[in-house]
This record gives sequence, structure tokens and C-alpha cells, in this order.
Amino acid sequence: MTLPDLVVCGFDDSPQSLMAAHWAADWCTRLHMRLRLLAVSGTVGTASRDISRGRPAEPADQQAELSAQLEQVRAHLTESYPTLSIDSVVLGGLPSVQLIEASRAGALLVIGTRGLGPALSSLLGGVAEHVVTRAPGPVVVVPSTLTRAREHVITLGIDPQGPSFEAARFALEAAERMAVGLRVVACVEAGESPDRAAMMLDDSLATAIGDHSDLPIDQRVVRGRSHEVLAEAAAGTELLVVGSRGRSGLTGLLLGSTSRRVVREASVPTVVVKPGQEQGSSRAAVRS
Repeated sequence: MTLPDLVVCGFDDSPQSLMAAHWAADWCTRLHMRLRLLAVSGTVGTASRDISRGRPAEPADQQAELSAQLEQVRAHLTESYPTLSIDSVVLGGLPSVQLIEASRAGALLVIGTRGLGPALSSLLGGVAEHVVTRAPGPVVVVPSTLTRAREHVITLGIDPQGPSFEAARFALEAAERMAVGLRVVACVEAGESPDRAAMMLDDSLATAIGDHSDLPIDQRVVRGRSHEVLAEAAAGTELLVVGSRGRSGLTGLLLGSTSRRVVREASVPTVVVKPGQEQGSSRAAVRS
């Protein structure tokens, strides 16, 4: 696959979304992409109120407040990343709908999470699960526990018996453009043969590698529970990439226990790549 040229980061004035915006700005700068900060009016973390009358602020007031906050963030990111092409937009409607429409228009989505509790949760009105499940394009989930990468490596979780070639190609292209290595991790469970899994992994990678044959690749077959193995293997690396389809529950992110745990427990940004992307850059769901 070809990496999207536009990255859309959801913003709602929370610390988590601000962290996601900084990560997205760094990613876009390194990969020479455009960044758009997207906020949806009515999702401000601290509710605006008319103090004199004790009533909730009017929608127009909320939108003005959010627009001002968003412009401050955009200005700060522009100062920190002077070569970055960045704009911002405030739209009406539901956050999940606007983000999913941006995905359909061909954007890579970036969202932040609280990283707490038994369910993936976002301060974008609790829409993270809906966005990652429904968006047709890749979605990056940035954890609240994010720290600077210690290893310049992208980690790819792959099931050799049912690999996601879209996820593999995303990871390969991102690693090449970022000039970092690639760590490919396959999990085997009790009763499965690591040697057989290693051979199947070789075959799967040979199909996906194509023009990326010069990329340094570290292949690992690890016995254990998938979410634990992938979270541990990815710790300290740049990014974890997983497909949304596989025998270990990755049939639809947050629809299976394994996929839910992978995203929740990973300490690095995790990108979920869908099979058979239905993106079309001709659709301008988020207006330029």
C-alpha cells in the first residue's frame, strides 16, 4: 500500500489529544506528510458555561472557544516543526462520523486515549472504539504513557498463517521512509511448531517485501499470548503495526479480546491497518 499523504489528528483540548497531536506532527515531519488537526464543536473537555446565567454556552460560543484552542496548538506545532504543512478545522456533528469520513477520503487517522480502564477510551467523546472499528483506513492509537523511542525500529505483528499484507506493506514503507529497521514478530501458542511458523513467516515476508529488500529486518517467532508478546516486543520502538484480521482475534479491532488488549496494553503508538482499504482521495469529507 502507499502511505496516505494526509494525516488527520482528532483534537478535543485534552492532554491525551495534545500528546497525539505532537506525535502526529513528528510523524508528518519525518515522513514529509501534511497534518490536519480536526476538532468537532461540542466536544470540549471542560464544558463552557455562561457564568452570569449558569447556563451551558451556546454552540457558537463552544465552536469559537475550540477554534481558539486549536489555533494555539497549530501555532505551537508550527513553531516546533517549521517545515511541517499543517492546518486546522472545526466541524459540527459527531466526532466519530467526521473522523471516519476523513478516513474514507484517504487520510491516516491519529487519536489519543486515556490508557485506563478495561475498555479503550478516548476523550473525543468516547469514540475511539467506534473510529478504529469503522474507519476503512489505517488508524494510529497514541497511548497516554507514550515515551521517546529507545530503538529506531518499527514492530510488525503478523500471523504467518493468515498474514495481513496491507499491514506488512504499511510497516515496510514506513520503515523505509523513516530510515529505521523493521522487527517482525509472529506468535505461536501451545502445541504449535515454532519452526513451521518461522518457515511460514519467511514465505509471508517474501511476498510482501518486494522493493524493500534492502531494509534491515529482524524476524522473531515467540511463544506466548499474542497481546503480551506484541506489547513486549514493541516496547521502546517507534511504532507497532497490526492488521485487523487474523486467527488470534484480529478480525475487527476491538471486536476480539486479543485486538482489544494489543491496543490497550501497547506502550507505543499502534497503527491498525484494515484489509481491502476502501479509501478514495477524491472524496473531500474534510474540506481543505
